[in-house]
Amino acid sequence: MIGGGGGRKKVEDTTQRVIAPEVKIPIVRVKMQPRRHKVISFGYMVTIPEETGVPGEVRTVVPDVYKFQYPPVPEVPDDLVPGVTP
Repeated sequence: MIGGGGGRKKVEDTTQRVIAPEVKIPIVRVKMQPRRHKVISFGYMVTIPEETGVPGEVRTVVPDVYKFQYPPVPEVPDDLVPGVTP
């Protein structure tokens, strides 16, 4: 047998595992100013399939990179509502 494979176990024991960083949903804040334009939404919402605990059941979810939070009432900046970029 060539190589033996005995060194692999030693490497696995000494390898440090890195935990993936947690995705943080950004907070969007705006300045108080009169609205001079209309908000238009073109495009489609990006979704990905995600399996549930039920066999054969799949639901679609929006990836975290398309999510954000915003204060709908500027006078209460700590009251955040979830939003999605289309």
